Parts: sequence; structure tokens; C-alpha cells
Amino acid sequence: MTNWKNRFVMRPSTSSANLWVTLSWPGKEPEKPSILPDGRDWEEVLSDGGVAALPDDLWLEPWNSGRRVDWLWGGLSECIVSRRFLQILVEHGVPGVEYRPLTIRRKRSADVEGYYLLCLPAPGVGNVVRRYPSDGRTPGMLVDGAVAEAILAAQLTGISMTSVEEEYGELEQRRREVECRLQIFGSAAGALPSEAGVLPSEAGAPAREGETSAGHTDGVACEANEVNEAEAPTGWTVRSVDGNRRLASDWDSRYILHANDLIGDANAMSVELSWTGKDPMRPNQLPDGQDIGEVLVVRGIDALPEALWLDVVSYGEQTDWLWTIGCGLVVSRRFLDLLILEAVPGIEYRRLSVRWSSGATPQNVPSDGTPRNAPSDATPQNAPSDGTPRNVPSDGESLDSAEITDNIEDYFLLRVHATAPDAPLRLFPRNDPHAYRLDVDAMLFEKIKNAGLREISATAAREIWDELRSEAAWLDNRMREIAAE
Repeated sequence: MTNWKNRFVMRPSTSSANLWVTLSWPGKEPEKPSILPDGRDWEEVLSDGGVAALPDDLWLEPWNSGRRVDWLWGGLSECIVSRRFLQILVEHGVPGVEYRPLTIRRKRSADVEGYYLLCLPAPGVGNVVRRYPSDGRTPGMLVDGAVAEAILAAQLTGISMTSVEEEYGELEQRRREVECRLQIFGSAAGALPSEAGVLPSEAGAPAREGETSAGHTDGVACEANEVNEAEAPTGWTVRSVDGNRRLASDWDSRYILHANDLIGDANAMSVELSWTGKDPMRPNQLPDGQDIGEVLVVRGIDALPEALWLDVVSYGEQTDWLWTIGCGLVVSRRFLDLLILEAVPGIEYRRLSVRWSSGATPQNVPSDGTPRNAPSDATPQNAPSDGTPRNVPSDGESLDSAEITDNIEDYFLLRVHATAPDAPLRLFPRNDPHAYRLDVDAMLFEKIKNAGLREISATAAREIWDELRSEAAWLDNRMREIAAE
């Protein structure tokens, strides 16, 4: 076994400031970017037979106009490196590396030479350089310390490098998150296997001082002894995610919804919550030091600052559920109307003004200043007109009296706090202060779908369950692969 503390995972940088390329050949079909004219998948051909098995007539085409670096991003499993990069591998006597020169063909400029398609050796414990992950279609590689030092000394560009310890830690953190979500789906809808004593920090982020994050994610407590353990080097443990846990039958009739940030190829309008004295370096922290998402989830809308509004982050089409940067669900008056008419329990809301910089020109805003989502004849008479939150709207109040601000239709901050198994609407994951999705039952889903609400994505809970099981298996394989080094 090698000292895997002195091993590194390297990948090409995906920065769009760098040149991106794609492997091309005569007659390539844009809809099938990996299928050769003879019907074979070039990635399988390269993996099984090496560079000699590929067709002779191959070249690279640029995807963008980024700068040329030593490792180019290809989008699929192309491992495209410069002559300098290849020379380091040759100098370190890396066995089993195959390579082939390829020309970058450009339409308006001269062709570019000096790049090579690499085929890395089959995985083996202790290999100086090998493909990583071993069974994936990826341009990544796992290298030893000497190769990593040589690459750093040569100041090669376009490379993302992570120690194996860091890679393992990231995989383990994601494994915990996936396991917790599988536990949610493996329980009756709305019922969790156990409750977290402390609300989590943002998913995937390190805990702040004084918080407990290990084993806690998405508002669920995961106990380490609930999973199988196998010893790994240097004290790490590989805990297999239980991808065989059954999906609770209650989830078969539920859907997970979220806002869209794109409409076709164009941006939808996105916003973020703002308040007096907001620190741009701590966008979720209120002036008193509290996390706004945790305040909203635990204490409710009444506990938020009175001076609260929405800042436009990107301009675009005004949809019925705005993409929110940070925390908070922001919905249109039409969306809120539907929830009120259906007597959906467990919601609070507050009308918020929408602001943008004076020099900006918003897109898709009505010229007459009227809100786009005017209420129907069945407009409920129980929505706020003064901007104050309501748990149960009182009689005699109407959304018709809501003030119109700067040609922007009415938008509302929505808090969802229902948790019962039969609740038609719940936050997903439940009690997560940074959750951006909703969990709805089949009846409410049909109402939302038939109401014609704009740009809301829906996925059956079962589909998400299946995706999580696949990811769980992938994570287990990656962690075992690293543990074997």
C-alpha cells in the first residue's frame, strides 16, 4: 500500500476563461457527440483499445475563445494536455501512457498544434499516474507526490489539484448528505428517523465554530452506527450508503418542486433578500449575528427585520417562483392566491418590494406599471395589504389593495412550516434553513400544474430517490477506490 497522504487527484479546470475543446471527426452528429460514424462510442473505444483503436481522422474544435492552458477541458472524457504536460509524464517514466497529437482547428484563425490526447494506464495500486475514477468516463488522474511537485514547479496551467485526503473528505461529506436524504425517503412522508438537535449550516459547507455538522445535514441527524463500516487507511472509515433501503410508499404520490433560473436559453429574474446593514461578505447573517434562514425556519416571518426587501441579482422574465440567491422562497401573488384558495395549512407570507439599481434596465416589465399576475375573479379576500405576515388571513383584506412597486408585480416571501405526513405542502428537505424546494402531494401538484404557473420544475419523488441510490453507489465505489491506495 502506498502512502496515500502523498497522493493527489488532478482534473482540468472548468473555468470558462480557459479554452474548451471537443473531439471531432467527419460527419459528427451534434446530437450524438460521442458516437463515431460506425456507431461505436469513442469513449468506450479509447478505454478498451487505446488511442490506436480510434479513427485516423480526428481533430479538436474550440468551444469558446478562452486562453490556451496546459490541460484543456473537453466536456466528456477527453484528456487533452500540452507538450509540457506530456513531457513531465515521460520524464517520470510513467508506464502505460498512450498519446496522440491532435490539431485544434479554428475557423477564423490559424490551427493550433502542440496538444495531445492521452490514454492513461489501467488502475493499479501504487501507479505513479493512473485514471481516476477508475471506472468513470473522466479526464481526471491520480498522481504521486513527485509528479505533483514537478507539475507545480513547471507552473502548468489549467489544472485543479486536490490531495487524496481532501478528496476523501469531500466524498465522505457528500455521502452523509445522500444517506440522510435516503433516510428521509425511506420513512413515511414527513416522518424523519431522528431529529437534529442543531440546525445545520449550509449543505456541504464547514460548520461554524461551536456548531455540530458531522452527521447532520438537511435537518436530519444521521448516526454513524446506522451504517456498515470497513476500516480504511490512516483512521478513515468507509461507511456504505444503504442504497437498498426501500422507498416508503407514501412518497409515490408526492412531487418535489423548485424554481427555474433559466427560461430556454435566457435568464429568469433572480433575487436575494436584503436588509439595512447587510454585509456582502456574510450574505445570510443579520446585523445581530443570526442566520436569516434559521430565524425564518425556527421563529417565523415575524422575527425577521421590518426593513426587508428583494434585490434583483439578474434581470429577466418575472416568473411565479423567483430563483433566490441564498435563502427564502419568493413567490408571485398568483402562486400565493392558489395556496390560499386551496386552504393550504402551515404557511406564512410577507409582501416584499423589489429593488434594482437606478441605471439598470429590467427586461420583460410591463410598460403601464400594472402587475402581470392580476388576480382572477376568485381573488381571495384574505391576503396582506400592509406587508405584515399572516398565519391565518383575516376577513376583509384583499390582495387588490397591494401596492405596485416600480413595474414589478407583487412578490411574497413564503415560509412553509407544515410537517405532518398528510400535509399537502412541506419544505424539502424539512427544517433546512437553506432549502429551495417544496414537497407537494398529488392533488396540490395537479392544481399548480393546471393553474399555468410559470417556470416551475417538478420531479416525482421516486425519480429523486432513484437518482440518490445511483449516487450512493457511485460514492461508495470512489471511497473504496481511494481506501485501496
